[in-house]
Amino acid sequence: MKQTLCLLLLLIGLPSIALTQQKGIVDPKSAIVRIKSGRVFSIRKSGNGICLDTPCLHVLANAHTIYFMEKGIRVEGVKVKKSQMATGPKDEGAKPSLIAGVYSWTGNPERDIALLTLEKPLPDRFRSLPFADHNPAMNEQVTGIAYSGDVLKIYDGQITGLGVVIGTDQDPRSSAVKIERLLDLSFIISFGNSGGAVCDATGHIIGIIKGITYDKDSGGSSVATGTLAVPISTIYKFLADTDHDLWTRLFKSELLPYEISDGSSINNNNPVNPKVPDTIVAPAVPNSIVTGDAQTITPTNAERIKSYLDTPPVKDKTVDEKLFISKAKNVASANLSSMINVFATQKVDFWGDGQEKMSWSYEVAIYEDREMFKRVHPNGKIDKDTSSPPCPSYGTCPERQWRDFLYYFTTAKNLSYEGRSSVKKEIVYVFSYENNLCPVHEINTSLLIHFNWRGYVGCSSKIITDVNLNPIKIYLQYSPMSIPRIMTTEVEYSRIDFQNGSKPLWLPTKIDMSATFYNGSKHFASGTWNNYHKFYSKTKIVSFKQ
Repeated sequence: MKQTLCLLLLLIGLPSIALTQQKGIVDPKSAIVRIKSGRVFSIRKSGNGICLDTPCLHVLANAHTIYFMEKGIRVEGVKVKKSQMATGPKDEGAKPSLIAGVYSWTGNPERDIALLTLEKPLPDRFRSLPFADHNPAMNEQVTGIAYSGDVLKIYDGQITGLGVVIGTDQDPRSSAVKIERLLDLSFIISFGNSGGAVCDATGHIIGIIKGITYDKDSGGSSVATGTLAVPISTIYKFLADTDHDLWTRLFKSELLPYEISDGSSINNNNPVNPKVPDTIVAPAVPNSIVTGDAQTITPTNAERIKSYLDTPPVKDKTVDEKLFISKAKNVASANLSSMINVFATQKVDFWGDGQEKMSWSYEVAIYEDREMFKRVHPNGKIDKDTSSPPCPSYGTCPERQWRDFLYYFTTAKNLSYEGRSSVKKEIVYVFSYENNLCPVHEINTSLLIHFNWRGYVGCSSKIITDVNLNPIKIYLQYSPMSIPRIMTTEVEYSRIDFQNGSKPLWLPTKIDMSATFYNGSKHFASGTWNNYHKFYSKTKIVSFKQ
């Protein structure tokens, strides 16, 4: 089973907001297309897209929709000839990896968009929509249009937030904060609505649906609170970077000039990068963003650390717990934001019931938005890089523990301080959370069953820091929904000093995982990281042909 952080994304009747049919404006519903993958074990994955031209040869979609699909992607039955997505930074020698039929450089979450070029135009009933000629405004009335399966759904509501901040409680202008320039919408979409259009009252595109926001109610249960969308400014810049000819055709009469939220101007002759505004209008930070059915489960792992601590943790009554927790999150966030452009070697042992023990080695590169893995064989052969570590076909496998556990620590809304203890007579502090939701990417092969699932599951954690609040041990316990009945992971962190003068980081040096499947079999993985060093990286745009 593999886990990955990934900010995971979702994704009749007439709306009360009328989509005014102006001259030259087509019915907005005719611009929405269904994107489907080939069948894998009788399962077909689907999403939405938006026609960009007429005849419809180019389609705008969510990058996560394309990334999650298997080979054989079709738009309304027509094969996809080419897909282009914004990339994440990578080192000079790295090559993009073909994952599920697409190159997997999906870039930062702000640009969760992809441009699909079809092998042939869609039938005449599919028509393009023009883009809005204004920036989104707070309380502006909008309509969402998307398919859920084969059912077209229409949602009406308004914009409730601009520039949603997701990640920490720090100042939004800090580099330690994850900022996504997104639209927060009042309506709540359904499963499978990712990639649908968000239109203004005149039927012009103002954004593309991205996912659902969730929060906790007074009883601790997860409740959907709204919808997130990628705004037109991000779409505009992405198309300008990706297909300048198409961008010129789409925007030459629509946005001259186009004002980005920070006041900088974009026009067809001189496109510029939108900047993060100094002031961000943001609603309360949601507890999580979920693209599937969230399962709230309350496992506990308190017993697992008793043997590690010298004594049970004891609270100091003079400590301001709220302030202390905030400080601990800030330390973790600062470490997290610096955990980029780092290389390491990794060795993992796998074993379990019916599974002989085997050792696999990897080269691992940590980038701003993901890790890349190259398996190193005993004979010295090095495989091509992939976005997930190659693993045995049966059992459990670690993936993104580099940063994910720290990320959960910084974003847990119910984090509590348990008190002070010691490890080998050195002072440590203990924090914990339960009833949290953690993103999971689960890939399991159990005998003849192959399972690939992304979503949110219940999780609980114990975090142990040193006297300066740097992480030294994190325990996490999941309760996944499918083949494994329960899974636990323990990661040990150590201070890593770099020779090039970069500031030291607390990075994982050891991991132990265990999974118990529903058939009662148990499987384990134990790994170490070594040979850390820094490298330089750059950003590219990647295209591919299926």
